[in-house]
Amino acid sequence: SSLLMSSYGFDRDNKEEKKEENLSNEIKETVLYNEPKVNNKEIDEINQYGYMLYDSSIYKDPIDFKEIFMIDKYQKVFVIGYYKGYCKVEYDIEKNQKVIGYVPASWIELLPNKFIDIDLSSQSIKMYQDNNKVLDSVTVTGKSYESPTRIGYFDIYYKERNATLRGTNTNGTQYASFVDYWMPFDGGIGLHDAEYHTCNNGNHGWRYSDNFGGDTYLYGGSHGCVNLLNETAKYIYDNTEVGTKVLVHK
Repeated sequence: SSLLMSSYGFDRDNKEEKKEENLSNEIKETVLYNEPKVNNKEIDEINQYGYMLYDSSIYKDPIDFKEIFMIDKYQKVFVIGYYKGYCKVEYDIEKNQKVIGYVPASWIELLPNKFIDIDLSSQSIKMYQDNNKVLDSVTVTGKSYESPTRIGYFDIYYKERNATLRGTNTNGTQYASFVDYWMPFDGGIGLHDAEYHTCNNGNHGWRYSDNFGGDTYLYGGSHGCVNLLNETAKYIYDNTEVGTKVLVHK
């Protein structure tokens, strides 16, 4: 549920320049940061994942409001605790680099005990259960400039085994792709297997395992769906329900 508490405005001008400056000048401090002015005992613990409802600044502390980073809407954060209208969060910039600071509490929505996390930048898919990562796999999302996967917060609205996905390619031709596992979450966009494999219905799938992840999506991405390795698709299908939340972010 949303944390309905007071918010704080900010100036979004020159956002990219601020990001670069903050990364170069503040990264050592933000990774190792401990609040000099806020007593940890005064923070109400939350210790739950959440996501940003709006683009926001991350502040060093909720007293002087020194901006140390900018964070985009729908980005995932780990919410450590609450202090006087602000949440202390940990945000992973990239591998082995993170920012710890404060954002307005009303600009965060907490994620449920079970959710799927799709990171378009790293082309990865993760699944969390009770704050524990239970799945971490590679994926291929929508082709970058033709049919990108839409960022947002969704839910799986039905599940189907042995489905045939039909549609139109960008050149106007029709396609019909058989999949073992189909879990739509954004209109006709969904999670499904795409790895080439042999099963009782014969050989099908159109991506080899080493063609998942990396920059494949830039030139060989999907029509918007989230393509999965067969074992990944099976695990998600077997361990989710209709209504399981899906967070798609940069």
